[in-house]
Amino acid sequence: MPYSTSHPHPVQAREVFERIDSAIRLAGMNFHHVVRTWLYIDRILSWYGEFNRVRSKFFAEQGLLEHRVPASTGVGMSNPAGVGLVANVLAIEPKNENVLVRTVESPMQCGAQTYGSSFSRAMEVVMPDYRRVYVSGTASIDPDGATVHLGEVDRQIEYTMEVVQGILESCNMSWSDVFRAIAYFKNSDDIPRLNDFLMSHGLSPLPVAMAHGDICRDDLLFELELDAVASK
Repeated sequence: MPYSTSHPHPVQAREVFERIDSAIRLAGMNFHHVVRTWLYIDRILSWYGEFNRVRSKFFAEQGLLEHRVPASTGVGMSNPAGVGLVANVLAIEPKNENVLVRTVESPMQCGAQTYGSSFSRAMEVVMPDYRRVYVSGTASIDPDGATVHLGEVDRQIEYTMEVVQGILESCNMSWSDVFRAIAYFKNSDDIPRLNDFLMSHGLSPLPVAMAHGDICRDDLLFELELDAVASK
C-alpha cells in the first residue's frame, strides 16, 4: 500500500514500488529478484497510462529494463482502504547454478514493453527437480499489440486460451500442469462463458477462480493468469 491515501494515484503507485523495494531489501534482495507481481489498481481505466509510466520509470531506475521485468497481473479492483494500488510480489534469489529464473516470451504476442507496459509475458523458475511457470495476466491482444475480437467475449476467451496454451507449450507444459488460475471478467454475466469453453474443449475441471474486475483496456472483456508446474 502507499504511504498516504491523499496523494494522487500516480504518486501512490511510486510509493508502493518504493515500499516493495524496501521490504525485499530487508531480506537481502532487490527488484532484480522479483519474478512476479500482482497489481490491483483502483479505477484502472482512468489512469493506467500514468501507472505504466510510473512503473517503467521505476524499473528503469532499478536497471530492470536492461535485465528483465517481472511477470505481472494488473487489473482493476477496488480495496477497503480506498488507495490507488494494492500489490503483492514474489521474489526469488537463486543460491546456486541449480536454480534458474528466466523470461518466457509469448509465441502469439509481442512483448508488452512494445506498447509501454513493463512486464514479461511469463517467467519460468527451474529448480533441481521441477519447473514452475508463472503466466502473466493474458488477454485478447494480437502480435501487433492491438485488441482483437472487439465486443465478442467468446472469441476473446478463445484467443486468450490459445495464447496461454502457446506459452505453456513453449515450456513443454500443457493445461494438465496448471494448478492455479484466476480468470477476470469485465462483465460478471460472462463468467459462465468460460465454463462453456472449458467443457467444450475437454479442459474441465481446470483449477480456476473467477473474478469480476476491469481489464487494463476498456475493450478487453477477459483476462487469465495462471501457474503451472512440471518435473524437470
